[in-house]
Amino acid sequence: MATPHVFVEPADCADGRVVLRDDVAHHVLTVLRRRVGDPVSVADGTGTVRRAVISSTSNGTAVCAVTAETHAPSPSASVRVVCGLPKRRKLDEGIQRLSPTIMRADMAAVVAPTLVLHRLGRLG
Repeated sequence: MATPHVFVEPADCADGRVVLRDDVAHHVLTVLRRRVGDPVSVADGTGTVRRAVISSTSNGTAVCAVTAETHAPSPSASVRVVCGLPKRRKLDEGIQRLSPTIMRADMAAVVAPTLVLHRLGRLG
């Protein structure tokens, strides 16, 4: 049985334990049918990955005891999101669709397009 890997908020990791809440706890406990004593891998979005064991469950949450912790360095690649200025309400729609990417981007910008007209001479 593979060890599930989940993502939690950094605030849920403290004092050698990790608390799985809401959808994450539901997924691990109900969908994956993990129980007390089962291993789980947890990332907190800051580059820290913890190996843990489910130590208790209560009211839709699971408390996990951390057994090992590693810290991955920040990736060297950067993400830049640039989009042209769309018409009407399309900007709102574009931002909504890109918001997960924009939140992790190093830079995001909306640029106004520049209209360039070239006048062609008569042919022939």
